[in-house]
Amino acid sequence: MAWIALLAPLLAAPIARAGEYDATHPLVKVVASQVRSNELAQLLRQLTGAEAVSTNGKPAFITARHTTSGKPLRLALNFAGEQFAAAGLAVEYHGWSRAGYTNRNLIATQPGTTRANEYIWFTAHLDVRSLEARAPGADDNASGCAAVLVAAKILSRFNFERTIRYALFTGEEQGGLGSAVEADRARAAGENIVGVINADMIAWDKRGPPVLRIVTRTNSHPQFAQDLALAAAVTNVIQSCGLGRELSPVITMTGNEASDHASFWERGYPAVLVSEDFTRDGNPFYHTPKDTLARVNWRYFTAAVRALTASVAELAGPVGRSPIR
Repeated sequence: MAWIALLAPLLAAPIARAGEYDATHPLVKVVASQVRSNELAQLLRQLTGAEAVSTNGKPAFITARHTTSGKPLRLALNFAGEQFAAAGLAVEYHGWSRAGYTNRNLIATQPGTTRANEYIWFTAHLDVRSLEARAPGADDNASGCAAVLVAAKILSRFNFERTIRYALFTGEEQGGLGSAVEADRARAAGENIVGVINADMIAWDKRGPPVLRIVTRTNSHPQFAQDLALAAAVTNVIQSCGLGRELSPVITMTGNEASDHASFWERGYPAVLVSEDFTRDGNPFYHTPKDTLARVNWRYFTAAVRALTASVAELAGPVGRSPIR
């Protein structure tokens, strides 16, 4: 996550219910139950370089993921793309150049059925801040990327009314560069994005209640109600899926722009940032090589991924299980 030091003062709302997201679909609980800690752990080991990945049949280690790291980040993008493809999703790499940087975004698409022209995006940034040759970035933001990858694997087994886009961006640490290009591209294409869930740093919980922050625009913003509906979907899912002991959701109405969701806000799309408790229990190791697997709170992280995967399913409108491929 970029620019945490610039956070606005905390404004929080209690758990809310809103509009069409008042009740979760029965399949949402099934989706949540399919998130496995061991699978998440393996993905984090691979994304942080603790375990080799295999792309094009050759083993290699992802040692760093800075936007300018070259081969290491390309390896991470290719590895993630192969994970999406293995789930049967259409995969695209979108090149971008902005503010003197050049890289690629990774997009995978799961077509909807009756409302295929409406899109739910589940996003995270793949790049890290540290320029060190060995920069794991376990919490920031291998955690969010693992959530998107696991969600894609699980949700691809089901059919949904709306189309789901799974996106891994680069250039976030330089100011949301990759996501800005992607949001521009969606707006130019007239894409009807009804909600963006952006996962950024969801694996740190050291003290106090296990707060999961869901950040919206301020309550004076004209599109606040749309953000609040997304936030309410997440809080409702946490309760209906029995995750209330592992997670304490707090809707935070600060308009904090410290991640890729802000790129979609700026183009008029509803979006929320979902993150750990960065105001009262911030990860002191983020943006450093010490952001390692050893500091991951696995119970909290697994619960967060369950909540996010189920929330995307709820927002997309489950229809039923897809035929075995």
